[in-house]
Amino acid sequence: MKLVVALTTGFYEGSRVRPGTQFEVPDDFKGSWVAAADSPAAAPKVIKPRAQPRTLSEMAKAAVTAPTDIV
Repeated sequence: MKLVVALTTGFYEGSRVRPGTQFEVPDDFKGSWVAAADSPAAAPKVIKPRAQPRTLSEMAKAAVTAPTDIV
């Protein structure tokens, strides 16, 4: 058995595996959506935070700055 990390969403033994999840597979398992846990490809990717709100609720909170703005 070897430890791998999912690079993208995939299915293994009837279960969905999300990116970043570590799990064990047989030594002869091959898949383009997994990488060995100790390989550089398995390192987490750095995501830059967004300056703008991402969700509708975040945009609504940003738009209302004072209680008098609500009409």
